Amino acid sequence: MTSLKSSLLALLSLISAAILPAAEASRAARWSSAEFSAVVSGTSTLHDWQVASNRASGEIDLTNPAALTGKLTVVATSLDHESDGLKSRMYTALKADAYDKIVFEATSIDLPAHDIVAGAAEVWTVRGRLTLAGTSRDITLSPRASLLADGSLQLEAEVPVKMTDYGVKPPTFMGMVRTGNDVTVKIVWRLNRVPAGS
Repeated sequence: MTSLKSSLLALLSLISAAILPAAEASRAARWSSAEFSAVVSGTSTLHDWQVASNRASGEIDLTNPAALTGKLTVVATSLDHESDGLKSRMYTALKADAYDKIVFEATSIDLPAHDIVAGAAEVWTVRGRLTLAGTSRDITLSPRASLLADGSLQLEAEVPVKMTDYGVKPPTFMGMVRTGNDVTVKIVWRLNRVPAGS
């Protein structure tokens, strides 16, 4: 009986050793943008509103522990809404003719000490600069990072933004409807690992 128990324990150990590398994957890689979605939510004196974008590019480089970097660029005019009037006023407020990109560039990324575990989420601390409508400000994000079953990395973040902090005047409609200064940006960003040497 003892021999059988020892054999079963040895077998379980071998199975665990085979599975563990697949369950825990190193983040120490370059990751390139694959899919992106952002929803910007705000208020007005008439009703709440939302605009959305699925156009972005960027990369996260986690290969150098001393200098973890990342950059995300969103096309300002990719923010979309079914109302052409709302879009036009929004693009004007964002000064999209002069500043066609919304850019977040990470200056530091703090990660948990352990490797990321497939199927679980961990919280990162990301400090960087957000440039919007030609104005840059330092912000800190706390994205949830998950390693997906296909090996891609997914980041989810919720970012509060005051429009006037970036020189953006909250749009008005027909001189009566005024939008609120505070908006919330919800981001889901999936990235693929860049092959070593690429």
